[in-house]
Amino acid sequence: MQAPGYKVTQALEKVIDEREDLKIIVCDNGPEFSGALLDEWSLKY
Repeated sequence: MQAPGYKVTQALEKVIDEREDLKIIVCDNGPEFSGALLDEWSLKY
């Protein structure tokens, strides 16, 4: 099952909010990490 981009970005926002000392997020190149929405979100960070 593939997660839509908005669900991935919501999950990442939650991790960022919970981990104040977070410096980097490492991910693989799976289909859930591709798409325009995630590209746009990643530009914020």
